[in-house]
Amino acid sequence: MKRLLTALLALTMCVSFCFAAQAAPARDMQLMQVEIDPGMRLLTETVLGAAVFTDVRGLEENLAPVPALAEASLALGLFNLSLPREGEDVPGGTASVSAGEARALYALLFAAGEYTLPEAGSVSGVTVQGDQMVIDFKALQESPMIGAHIYSVALTGDENDGEGADLKADLFAYYGDFSTDAQDLPEDALTWLCNAEISLVRSPDTAYGWRVKSFALSENYEDGALSDWQTAENDQAEYSVNIPSIMGVASDDPMHLLWQTADGSASIRIDVEALAGMDAQQVLSAFRSANPGREIVEQPEFSVYSSLGEGDYQLWVIDGGVENMYHLTMQFPPQRQAEYALYSEFIRNSMIVWGISNG
Repeated sequence: MKRLLTALLALTMCVSFCFAAQAAPARDMQLMQVEIDPGMRLLTETVLGAAVFTDVRGLEENLAPVPALAEASLALGLFNLSLPREGEDVPGGTASVSAGEARALYALLFAAGEYTLPEAGSVSGVTVQGDQMVIDFKALQESPMIGAHIYSVALTGDENDGEGADLKADLFAYYGDFSTDAQDLPEDALTWLCNAEISLVRSPDTAYGWRVKSFALSENYEDGALSDWQTAENDQAEYSVNIPSIMGVASDDPMHLLWQTADGSASIRIDVEALAGMDAQQVLSAFRSANPGREIVEQPEFSVYSSLGEGDYQLWVIDGGVENMYHLTMQFPPQRQAEYALYSEFIRNSMIVWGISNG
């Protein structure tokens, strides 16, 4: 338990990093019903980190995890010091865990099932010798850490079902200390991997305060390394913006630039058009009329307006001090909604119109 308290304390402390590179941008956090407590995040990163390590893409509610996920979660929890364990700390070498201890540690992680020591290990570095699970941490030492940028938390359950929480997160890979926040890493030090939805059940007397009921990982992100993205400088139209590296220029008209993927499944188009006496509200009113019920996020202090729909994203930069408006349209496969919703935030934050303080 001493090791768990140390890990929780380290997670809640504010640590300063002196990086020369720009801090990595992340998805804005939505309104949350509960705060992200340290145990919730430690549990999420341990189990979902093991899921990435073993390429297990999901866990159904009321079902026990496959043996590989269970073993990897135990190994990672001991390696990152989030699981409480008596005895010598040996994250740099090996650890022997008895069948009874493995069963008790499993119960701290998962809400369903009971761990039974198998005849042989299912993941790299895990072997079974008699009634002992022997874990060699070399594979975990050589692998990147998996972080979870949790951007949405909602309470679930009731007095009968027990309290729970549904989380949404973007997973990212990095080399560094366990549970480092994405915004505390330089942009080129992490790679965004996939989206995750995970359901937890409240377990106040356990190490994390929660246990995992279920989770689902999306398809891997196609362009999660932001350091590979391209900066488009349009001198004639007087703007710059970051574009995913998987897109190439398909139309080079400076007032109507188009980028798209090789298969045409995703694209970004930026149209620069005269306002012709209209203001932002008139432009948005026309959009609302054509798209009833569509939410528009307005940031007039930055001259920026945006709207995310299923399979498309709209961004306007409109300022009364310039004669043109800048309209970006991104289209993408609806099954990659979470991925491109993340990209849209990177694009919005990078869009700069020269002469307007919108950056």
